[in-house]
Amino acid sequence: MRARNESMASSLPSDPACRIDVLPWLSRATLDVIGEAGFGYHFQSLDGAAEHRENESELAQAFGVIFSTARKFRVMTILQVWFPVLRHFRTENSAMRQAMATMRQIGLKLIEQRRDPVLAATAQFVAHPAKEDSIEGDRSGLGRDLLSVLIRSNVAEIPSQRMSINEILCQISTFLAAGHETSSSALTWTLFALARNPAVQSRLRAELRSLDMPIDGVPSFHFLEQITQLPYLDAVVRESLRLYAPISTTMRVATADDIIPISIPFMDRRGRRCEHIQVRRGDIISIPIQTLNKNTDVWGADAEVFRPDRWLARLNPDDMDERPFRKGHRTAAQGLWGNMMTFGGGNPVNGNRSCIGYRFALSEIKIFLYVLVRDLEFSIDPALEIEKKVNVITRPCVKSEPHRGNQMPLSIRRVPLDMDIDGAAH
Repeated sequence: MRARNESMASSLPSDPACRIDVLPWLSRATLDVIGEAGFGYHFQSLDGAAEHRENESELAQAFGVIFSTARKFRVMTILQVWFPVLRHFRTENSAMRQAMATMRQIGLKLIEQRRDPVLAATAQFVAHPAKEDSIEGDRSGLGRDLLSVLIRSNVAEIPSQRMSINEILCQISTFLAAGHETSSSALTWTLFALARNPAVQSRLRAELRSLDMPIDGVPSFHFLEQITQLPYLDAVVRESLRLYAPISTTMRVATADDIIPISIPFMDRRGRRCEHIQVRRGDIISIPIQTLNKNTDVWGADAEVFRPDRWLARLNPDDMDERPFRKGHRTAAQGLWGNMMTFGGGNPVNGNRSCIGYRFALSEIKIFLYVLVRDLEFSIDPALEIEKKVNVITRPCVKSEPHRGNQMPLSIRRVPLDMDIDGAAH
């Protein structure tokens, strides 16, 4: 991850205040990370050579089609709930089929390149189990990345635990999409929030610089763990993911009749007081993640404000102003992480359906921010109005430039290590 960050930073022009669209760069960087960490594959999408970026380009186009079409599917799904006759209409189109074919082709390429080495290493470890947990054994080809695990599942001895090639391909597509598009979106919005709040950015940079990079330039696991535990960095990431959740809405289908309890009674359209919500099997439930993350009853009157300090206050049990963290409070949010719905799960609605890679994503985001914000200063033209564009993933665009599509133009300049956070050299 550090190498990818430095690659992106080193590509900046020498101009002290250049303007760059950070969205595509972050998307390429996170694709490289999920490729190497999840699949042991080097997409090399940050490299300048065209042949290295061919797969990245194909993936980007495929994701674009899938996400834009998925938005239409979501609208059609809602309409089909109210108008059953619409269920007879097909929602798939040729562009979607071509995009899925591209994803399948890349997935097959990943499997083909890794299958023989992984299976050979697996056979070796079966013959020599004593080496299974050794460092040498892990490096010999067995692999603990996601793709290696999926390939081994294809030849599992127990039939019920065996995955078909089609199932593996579906998993690869899911993890490629979720593993880099959501992370790049989160990073982009975090840099946007920091650019709009220079005092927060300076304070964060001071904390990041309090942790020195190892002399040899090679970060150890202990060093990476120290990064993820920096308190203000953690607060900034939490606040950004609250205000700018990469997935703004999700849906669930009820598998059985049920009654969902609610903390605050409401009046329905017929004027009746309701203290619960009754659902029937097959009902489609929309979960407004972004709305819940900005609910003033939960987060207070400043719910729309980017204020990382609210997360530091949770460490003080006597601070009763931070309602989401009060034990037993009726409006206490329930979620997998940070009392938020950003990663789903941990609540009666989402149940156990949550992001299984959230810890990896959080570590990835924090490490990217460590290298980027530590060395670079981000600012934004106050005249630019950035708005959210939701095609499954929440991405930014410039309101006055809709023809340019998704973008996040930020002004970036290097901040020398011998310069104070107020800009004074010493």
